[in-house]
Parts: sequence; C-alpha cells; structure tokens
Amino acid sequence: MKKTALLLSIMTIIFAGCDNLNVTTLTVDGAVIYQESTSKLSGAYGVFVVAKANIDFYDRNAMPEITPPQPDSDTLNAFGKIDLPSFLTPENRAQVVVNGTALNEIYDGQYQGSLENINPGDSVFIDVSTQDGDTGKAKMVMPGAFNLSLNDTTIPYDSLDSIDFTWTKSAHANAYMVLMYYVDSLNNVSLKIKETTRDTTFSISHNELSQGNYLLQVAAVYGKLNASMPQEGSLLGVVGQVATLYIKKPVIITIR
Repeated sequence: MKKTALLLSIMTIIFAGCDNLNVTTLTVDGAVIYQESTSKLSGAYGVFVVAKANIDFYDRNAMPEITPPQPDSDTLNAFGKIDLPSFLTPENRAQVVVNGTALNEIYDGQYQGSLENINPGDSVFIDVSTQDGDTGKAKMVMPGAFNLSLNDTTIPYDSLDSIDFTWTKSAHANAYMVLMYYVDSLNNVSLKIKETTRDTTFSISHNELSQGNYLLQVAAVYGKLNASMPQEGSLLGVVGQVATLYIKKPVIITIR
C-alpha cells in the first residue's frame, strides 16, 4: 500500500509539472529558386530558416515567408535577415544540404547559398539536421521553363486601362506568383504587387499604377511558399513550408 501511494504521489508531481514544460518542435521554412539570367542574379540558389518552435504558441500563418529577391539583387546578397516571430528560436550550426551542396549560415538560423547543380525540371533533394539530432528531408522538383506573353514596353498613361498578360503552363508548378516593382528616379526598387494565383492570366488595373518605371516578374511555384497557398510543401519529420520556384527575368514597363 505504501509503495502504491508513493507511486501515485510521484505521478501526480510529474503530471502537475507538464503544464510548465517548454515543448518545442523543429521548423524549416525555405525555398530553392532558379532565376532566369539578369544583370546580377542568375541560376539556382537556396534560402532556409531553421528554428525551434514552442508548440503552445505555434502559428503556421505567422511563419516566416520567403519572398523572392528584388531583380537588382546579386546572388550573395539576395536575401537580408529574415525576421522571426517570437515563438521561434533560431537553430544555429544546423546542416542544410540541397542536392549535395551545404548552405552557409548567414544569420542565426538562416542558411543560404548558390546551387550550381540545379536546373529547371530537376529533382531537388533537401536534407536538414541539427546538432541535437533532429532531421527533416524532402524530395521536390524545380518547375519547368515557361513563356510570358509580355515584353518590354512603353505605355502612355492617358490611354492606360490595364496591363493584361498570360503565360504558358510550367511543368510541375502548382501555383504562380506575380511580382511588380516600382523603380524611382534614383533607381531604388520597391515591391508594389505580390499576388499568388493558380491561373495563367493576370490583369493589373490602371488604379494600381502611376507614371514611372516598373519591373514585372512571374514565378512558377512547386510546393508551399506561404500559408495561403493551396498545396502542402514540407519536409518529412518537421513542420514548416518549403517550395521551389522558377522566376522569369524581369519585363521592363515604362508608363509616361
């Protein structure tokens, strides 16, 4: 009887303390991107955020989203430091390997680098491991090349109604992302439009535009780049969202 009472007392203490346990899980968010050649940025590169999440506060809608870099970026500095929500703790000294190439830890928990061995349509193998033995892996595919109906153009502002364009389907893509940047008189580039669609047509209303210079890009996406996208894309063994992207080189649009 005494042994039973002692055992019950120990179990009571253990379960009473469970509410105070800091239970965490490994999260991996990232993208492998193939960029059609621009003046500074071309080929494939990857960026990943590896962190531990407190599962009591985990919110998939608040996870870091990987936004494709601006067209004037170079590969080395394509991404700045990605801000993390408070429930994520960066995972230092992890190993992030994409098709045999290890990415460098540029900031705490943020890994990125060039990937010379990946082309459109290729399989993409992602392996993540941490110092304490957590692992995650995925097999994905880089979307195929596609054609865009829009070329560099100049449009009079007075006759502008909308900018309408289409593109051909990209093999393996489950969604597309339209990105439009405004370029000011000092050549500073700022993101103006970022929308995700499953269609291969898009229209930009004149209400969203003013006189000036713009850069327009379309990206084919395989996987899941943000929480609003319809398809799952994650590494086996961890939570988070990962994707591969094929990004068309920018179209220059001048509105006068």
